[in-house]
Amino acid sequence: MKEVFVIGIDNIEIGKKLCIERKRREMSMKEVALLLNIHESGVQRYEAGLVKNISIDKLKEFAKVLNLDIAYLIGADKNATDINTSDDIHSFAMDLMKGIQANETESVLDSAGNVPQYLIDLIISAIKMDEQQKKITKP
Repeated sequence: MKEVFVIGIDNIEIGKKLCIERKRREMSMKEVALLLNIHESGVQRYEAGLVKNISIDKLKEFAKVLNLDIAYLIGADKNATDINTSDDIHSFAMDLMKGIQANETESVLDSAGNVPQYLIDLIISAIKMDEQQKKITKP
C-alpha cells in the first residue's frame, strides 16, 4: 500500500504540538521513539518540523502514542486534543473507501454520524489521491 501524505500542513506547528503533548505526558523522546519504533533523532526531527512530508500513517502513530486526536495535530480542530471518536472515524473511512469503489458514496456519507466534516473531506481527499496514484502507476 502506498503512503498517503498530508499536503498543506505546517510541519513546524505539528512539531510544536508533538513536543508540547509529549512533555505534557512527561515522556522522553526516547520513550516516544521506542513506541514508534524509530530512532530518537527521528522524534527530534518531527518535533523540530524538519520532516517535510509527513504521512498520515505516521501522524496516526504519533496520535496513538500520545493519545491525541489527529485533527488537533494537523490543525483542523483547535479544541480537540484527546481521542474521542477514533473508532467512528476509522470505521467511517473504511466504509467510505468501499462506497467510493462501489459508486455508493451518498449512502456512506449519510451514515457519517460523529465524524466531523473536515475529517470527511480529508478522508475523501486521501482516497482520491490514492486512486489517482493507482491510475498513474498502472502498467
